[in-house]
Amino acid sequence: MLLLASVAAVSGQTPALPSAPQPHGIVEGDVIDVDNNLVPNAIAVLTDNSKVAEKIEAKADSAGHFEIKGVTPGTWTLRVFAPDLRPFEDGKVVMKPGDRVIEQGIVLAVASAHADVTVSMTVEQIAEQEMHDEEKQRVLAIFPNFNTSYVWNAAPLNARQKFHLSLKAVTDPAAFLTAGIVAGIEQGNNTFPEYGGDAAGFGKRYGAAYGDAFIGRMLGYAVFPAIFRQDPRYFYMGPGSSNKDRAVHAIASGLFCRGNSGHTQVNYSHLLGNFSAGVISRTYHPDSTNAWGRPRATP
Repeated sequence: MLLLASVAAVSGQTPALPSAPQPHGIVEGDVIDVDNNLVPNAIAVLTDNSKVAEKIEAKADSAGHFEIKGVTPGTWTLRVFAPDLRPFEDGKVVMKPGDRVIEQGIVLAVASAHADVTVSMTVEQIAEQEMHDEEKQRVLAIFPNFNTSYVWNAAPLNARQKFHLSLKAVTDPAAFLTAGIVAGIEQGNNTFPEYGGDAAGFGKRYGAAYGDAFIGRMLGYAVFPAIFRQDPRYFYMGPGSSNKDRAVHAIASGLFCRGNSGHTQVNYSHLLGNFSAGVISRTYHPDSTNAWGRPRATP
């Protein structure tokens, strides 16, 4: 420092002092599979997007939690690997000086049988595999949960896949069971008395209840999503997110959705699907008005 001061005195210039090193940060997260089970010993690797050769890695503990320390400021790509599971990747992990980034939604799907096939799979084929995994999901082992994706960055569904997933849901035995439960409750409460209280009345209520579910599902999860190129699935927020974040995400999913482009959009499919299904249902539900709000003609 004395030497720098002496040189500065002679030259008349203020010497440039070395800048203080920027504090390093931490990237952490929890790793689960599509069945919401923790994945222990998974390997998490960070690669600096500006320096491909610079990598930092850490191993998850027995609870599936990992911490990568010593991360310099910049934009990184996070990849998480585990045997027999498809890798997770997030190519935009932004690190600020001294920041602590909690990566959310790290879900590892089941890997395909052959690694060489996985490498050459198209977006449509990846979506097909993920869709088949979703078709195995159920709530209470009875009710289908086909339109929930536990893969946060899942491949977008094409129109055929949207129709396939919706038809799978409305033809599932649970859909017929649910219609029967609704019809039984309406029968007990004498809802729509025009149907009558006998077996024929129950059949009419059953048909109307199933029709409501079928039309609503097909319009809101297949027809309009195909038209507007929107993804009809709910994307689960994994470990690391707070209860408040999950609640806000669940409420917002009725108004906003993910487009096939990956960007957030107004959920026209859901809104128009519910509205259209409601209008159509008034054409076959007994009521004092028709579908357009005008009094029905008296026979």
